[in-house]
Amino acid sequence: MTKSKKDCFIIELKLLIDTWQKDILLKRFEIARTLYNTTLSYAVKQYTLMQESKHYRKQLRCYQKAKKSNDTKELKQTAKELNNIRQSFGLSENQLHAYIKSINITIKNI
Repeated sequence: MTKSKKDCFIIELKLLIDTWQKDILLKRFEIARTLYNTTLSYAVKQYTLMQESKHYRKQLRCYQKAKKSNDTKELKQTAKELNNIRQSFGLSENQLHAYIKSINITIKNI
């Protein structure tokens, strides 16, 4: 099913702010960019390590076989095991939030 096309309008307005407000915004954007890049780098490293593990590759092959054979019981079991492996490498949303907290970047006046 495709989305129905609707007209979309964008209004761009110039933001009128003082220099001190601009400095605060720039500082916060830089902090957000640093957090994003650090977290992305960590997640990519963990994902690469997970892909290199023998246990993950074995479970992935089992998952693909179960999917081809339409074996729902084995498919669910293998998917659960793959999820456990993903969590053991710290790749769940909550674990990434914990990683961000562990970076220990202090932000004043937010």
